[in-house]
Amino acid sequence: MKSWRVLTAVLLAVVSPSLAQETWTQKFPTQSPPGSSPARMAYDSARQQVVLFGGINGSTFSGDTWVWDGSTWTQKFPATHPSARCCHVMVYDSARSEVVLFGGNDSSTPYFNDTWVWDGTNWTQRFPASSPPGRASPGGAYDALHSQFVLFGGVQFSAIFLGDTWVWDGSNWTQKFPAHSPSARTDIAMAYDTARQQVVLFSGGGPCIGCTNNDTWGWDGTDWTQKFPSTSPAPRYGSNMAYDTAGQQVLLFGGNGAPCTPACLGNLGDTWTWDGTNWTQRFPLSSPAGRAGHGMAGDTARLQVVLFSGALAFSTLYDDTWVWGTPFAAQVQPPINADGSSVFNSKRGVVPVKFTLTKDGSPTCDLPSATISLFRTSGGTPGMVNEDSYTMPADNGSNFRVSDCQYVYNLGTSFLGAGTYQVKISIGGAVVGTASFGLD
Repeated sequence: MKSWRVLTAVLLAVVSPSLAQETWTQKFPTQSPPGSSPARMAYDSARQQVVLFGGINGSTFSGDTWVWDGSTWTQKFPATHPSARCCHVMVYDSARSEVVLFGGNDSSTPYFNDTWVWDGTNWTQRFPASSPPGRASPGGAYDALHSQFVLFGGVQFSAIFLGDTWVWDGSNWTQKFPAHSPSARTDIAMAYDTARQQVVLFSGGGPCIGCTNNDTWGWDGTDWTQKFPSTSPAPRYGSNMAYDTAGQQVLLFGGNGAPCTPACLGNLGDTWTWDGTNWTQRFPLSSPAGRAGHGMAGDTARLQVVLFSGALAFSTLYDDTWVWGTPFAAQVQPPINADGSSVFNSKRGVVPVKFTLTKDGSPTCDLPSATISLFRTSGGTPGMVNEDSYTMPADNGSNFRVSDCQYVYNLGTSFLGAGTYQVKISIGGAVVGTASFGLD
């Protein structure tokens, strides 16, 4: 089997620069929701759709529900739904396969404290025994490790800034009293860092003019811990974050700069990634215009982050859709099931790992150089087991080749042993597809 170090060097030499960088790509669906700011979105993994609800356009509050399937927006017309509002928070509860919405405000009800869930067809209001006080523009993220929706901060009437922490367990809200906590703030960026199993909080606006933050915090289910990265994005509020599954990193875009007057609202159009230790600014080939109050959600099925709408100052409201990632997406094919349910006998000898490829959403047989990486996730020492590359047609006789318009990697099982495994396929250094399976 080839040395992965040598192959990586060869791969980098033959892949064109245009394939080697994740970037923002604008989508042009046949229909879109009206622009809104702030736009609130969550990725519904059970139905593989980004869900958008509410927002404000000018002085008009929305109570509409839309879903994004990777190529188009479709409006839904549920029998029941939350009242029109903006400035609420939405996350996807993977333990219960539902999107959860809390709070927000409209022109007549300054601060809601209602809780709703979306099941893909309808919204249903929940009536928990306890609930956070009503508020607008809190931060929120779903803590998959503890199966909880974590809510922090927000603002109430007369500019009362909040710094409280609450968790939703599917039936009730519980206030937490951590030993350490970020300061009171609103318009906060929060996301769950899947690779490091921690909720990440960044930035937000404080209770005075110019009190805009650029501190980073992590929530471990019990306490907040401040991080001290060597580099950080500039202070801001109204930015947004989502988890980038392909890059195994948290992605941040835009926001309002500080110190701030109305003239500078929405002037930030920078992209940053968080790796658990440090922030790194990215310089993509293309990018959305600077804005704040946009929606972002990580689409795990398509290995993309989706961005919609947002505003520049008070005059420009966008209704554009962008995705972060590479133009490629790889889909695993039988005998490995896409849902990760495949289990093989370790004595069978070879399991063919097969991927088909799409480019910009369309199937393609023009398959560029790629790398296959095999990881053990349980049943032994976790970590990378092997890596192999297809670099050119001359490799078609090797262990990793192209055949019948798909990548084929003949995985020898006898030396692996019982356990669970994950395969990742990368193009130009970016992960474009994954597959999981078991050996017994």
